[in-house]
Amino acid sequence: MFETSIGEYLWIKFTPPDVDHIKWLSFGLLRRVHTNAVFGAWCSLTMLGLSYHIIPKVSNNQINSLKLGFATVQLVNEAIVLGSVLSMGGINNSGGEYGESIWPVLVVFGTGMVLALYNFYCTVALRNTHEIYGSNWYIISAMMFLPVITIMA
Repeated sequence: MFETSIGEYLWIKFTPPDVDHIKWLSFGLLRRVHTNAVFGAWCSLTMLGLSYHIIPKVSNNQINSLKLGFATVQLVNEAIVLGSVLSMGGINNSGGEYGESIWPVLVVFGTGMVLALYNFYCTVALRNTHEIYGSNWYIISAMMFLPVITIMA
């Protein structure tokens, strides 16, 4: 709801662009917040939730650790909130149109992803089926690739 509310407020600003004169509610800053929140808060958490459903289901096993799952969601949410607040203050990774969060925020986000990767790997390793479904291969490989691409980018 957060990113949708920001997006709707941006849509309202298209008609009367001078609806407010508060710096942290400017179109440029809020557009960054909206874009990064859609990626982090909606896409990432949706894929994590889907992964936490698929991996145990096709492995015929319970998830390795629910505590790690809750820690993952908490870290990702903290990264999104912190990144949004900093971005609204004009603190981001670049001066470009879609400035990403600064590296400490990405470390929090990445830590959550590494915890999820470990949790998924342990669940698949302790599976009750002989075969490993393709979905598990793709999810785990994507989770392994995420830190690599984040560091390289």
